[in-house]
Order: sequence, then structure tokens, then C-alpha cells
Amino acid sequence: MKNRKEDIIFIAVLLVLILIFVVFKVVKGNKAEAPAPEIVPTTTTLSNGEMTPKIVVLKKKKTDTVWPELSYSEELNKYRDGRLVQFNANCAVFPATMAIANGSDIMLDNRSKVTQTITIGNNKHVLDPYDFEILKISVPQIPVTYLFDCNDRENVATLIVE
Repeated sequence: MKNRKEDIIFIAVLLVLILIFVVFKVVKGNKAEAPAPEIVPTTTTLSNGEMTPKIVVLKKKKTDTVWPELSYSEELNKYRDGRLVQFNANCAVFPATMAIANGSDIMLDNRSKVTQTITIGNNKHVLDPYDFEILKISVPQIPVTYLFDCNDRENVATLIVE
């Protein structure tokens, strides 16, 4: 008789634990979280020729007289925070999309052994093999989206200026 009583207690405890587990899953699954507010600013996508950004070349090529004291790897580390655009020999771009604040600077980095011509708006930037440029991007109105061209390939990357 003792075993039967212990079996009933064991089954009762097991059923209570299962019930608690089911209730927990149902309550947790039905918990309504406030949806994140959807903020979709109106952006204007521009192709070449429309509202050209003001681009100032801050640093260019190793032979430039304004060449900084920073090494290439130091410059690279400085712009890895989301302001680095790298191009390979086939004009594949990493990252394909980036967003920056108006007036920010970015690094265009040619990681190939061929010269690349990068076009942003009407601004052309010729990067020799394994060369880079630091550009300051300013636009009169935000947000605006620019498409990058690389040599004869169009729209290889997107730059959103906010």
C-alpha cells in the first residue's frame, strides 16, 4: 500500500510540474511586447547627376603632400566602424550598403591590383592598385541615398547620408 501511495504522490507532483510548465509556455508565448516604432524617413535615391554631394578629399595616395603620419593599417582601423568601403578587382563592394551622418568622412579602399574609378554622383575618384582615399561627404538635404559605380559597373553599392 505504501508503494501505491508514493506512486500517486509522484504522479500528482509530476502533473503539477507539467501544468506549471504548460502555463509558463502559454503565458510567455502570449506576452505582448510593444512593437518597435517604425520610423521610415523619406529618402531620395539619386543616380549620377542628381544633387551631387559635396565631396572633399581629405587624404589621398601615399605620394600626396598631405599624407598623414598614420600607416595604412591605422587608417583602416580608424574607419572600420562603418565608414570603410572596400572594392575588389571585380568591383564587388563590402559593405554593399552603408549609412553615415551628413558631414562624415569615409574611406574608399581599392583592394585589387587594378586601378578602379569610383563614381558617387558626378564625383569620380580614381584609386590606383591598393590605394585609398578619405572623403568628407556633405549634402544640402537629408536623408539622401547615393549609388556607387565602379568602372563600368553601375550601382555596386549604396550610401545613405542621414
